[in-house]
Amino acid sequence: MSESEKVEIYDVTPRDGAQGAGINFILDDTIKIIKSDDERGIHGVEAGFPGSNNDHNAVFEALRNEKLEFVSYAAFGMTRRKGKSVEHDEGLQTLLDSCAPWVTIVGKSSRMHIEQVLKTTTDTNRAMIEESLEYLRKSGKFSRVLYDAEHFFDGFADDPTLALSTLEAAVKGGADTLVLCDTNGGSFPEEITRAVTEVRKAFGHILLGIHVHNDGDMATANTLAAVEAGARHVQGTWNGYGERAGNADLFSVIPNLKRRGYEVPDTSNFTAFSREIDEMARQPRFHRRSFVGKYAFAHKGGMHVAALNRHRRAYEFIDPNTVGNESSIVGSKLSGIGNVVNIVTHAQAIDEETRERILNDKSLQNKILRAMEDHDSNGAAVEAAPATLELLALRAIDAFKPKITEVKNPTVHDELGGLTEATIKVLINGCEEPQHIVAEGDGQIDALSKALLKAMRSQYPKLAEFRLTDYEVHKLPGPGGTGSRVQVVAEFSDGEKSWSTSCISEDQTLAAWICVKDAIEYMLLSNGHHDE
Repeated sequence: MSESEKVEIYDVTPRDGAQGAGINFILDDTIKIIKSDDERGIHGVEAGFPGSNNDHNAVFEALRNEKLEFVSYAAFGMTRRKGKSVEHDEGLQTLLDSCAPWVTIVGKSSRMHIEQVLKTTTDTNRAMIEESLEYLRKSGKFSRVLYDAEHFFDGFADDPTLALSTLEAAVKGGADTLVLCDTNGGSFPEEITRAVTEVRKAFGHILLGIHVHNDGDMATANTLAAVEAGARHVQGTWNGYGERAGNADLFSVIPNLKRRGYEVPDTSNFTAFSREIDEMARQPRFHRRSFVGKYAFAHKGGMHVAALNRHRRAYEFIDPNTVGNESSIVGSKLSGIGNVVNIVTHAQAIDEETRERILNDKSLQNKILRAMEDHDSNGAAVEAAPATLELLALRAIDAFKPKITEVKNPTVHDELGGLTEATIKVLINGCEEPQHIVAEGDGQIDALSKALLKAMRSQYPKLAEFRLTDYEVHKLPGPGGTGSRVQVVAEFSDGEKSWSTSCISEDQTLAAWICVKDAIEYMLLSNGHHDE
């Protein structure tokens, strides 16, 4: 592959991603992201803005003791302030003290920002850019000096000559990478192409980069347009986190660059990494995220599923495995027999004898299909809970043998200190003597889970690995639009795989209980406990 087809990836999640509303990476999160970038062959990562806050200062202190094999981390900062010399600018001095191998400086490209925000002249702005970069370059402390041309595309649209002159100042100062920024995120791909083409004509010997925001929902398209026009350095964040509507999502950008034939880092573990980023950001999963979302390759329509059963590419534009994801077939009132066959074929909770019986009996398949339709018509989105769907199939043909029988409905109540206490009375595996269990947990589902596990763990040691990992509660209208119901969707894990259950009820405690009970039944069935 030629050098021109290699694209350098620069992750700005630790700084730009952290500017997203509701996101606050702690020190351990930031270091973990940087180490993950290193493991994945990401070329550069913006570790933070030293001097701006204590958290970012702590990141650079911690990085002094980290050994990174591949990725280079950068310190981010601004040009010198107007009226200050580079030698007396505190921000530049902090960058010099950061020990970062790379440095990135941001400067203004737009007349409006120069004159109305900085309140200075275009000549002074150019001097601030050139002198700052020259000072950092001549220090000898950085192997790379990058220049972020903030608001470049807006500035270029208003005054191309002025915008290009700011880049000229950066090059004179010693920048080896010019990063063109669509800071407000409102540009269209053709505007990106036109500007990058002109910059390449003027500065073809310099590595050009692209940094775009997603305010106009064009971040991926604009990034690709810039690369097609000659940019070979791409900035973005994992999961697209960032200020306002976010930044270009590297989980979309990198696979698309790969599809276009560019050399990029490996994508085979992207789906799991996307989940890790969400967890570190304390953000809920966006299941419909392209490439790495839970539903990115989920198929529901009966006609689509029938076609997929004949050819995997019928409704999938790439092999999901290339990004660490997988296809899934979901059941609903839109399903056909093909959905049933696919679900039963891949079900973890159905034993081989029952599976063969269903696959060879159209009447059983139709029973399952009708049960799916009825369940879906009740307002339940069964695709959100594949484990519930598998148990539904077993119940529809009277093949489900529950191990848990409640003697009476469970009760829960909140305690002082924020904990929830759950009380259950159950029979396990048909035992004549009921178990009366009380347990505390963090919320209804956690407390109910712990109570039921107390009752069952001695018989099923594998349940020691059972964990609640996430849950959602959605309000639904009652039948005919009257009253109200809730749908509880809960996700569980055994440390190796995860599964979800769902229930709709007018009683949230009952819905939570059924989710927990079904989750444990599913885990036992998927581990081979069918006839006990």
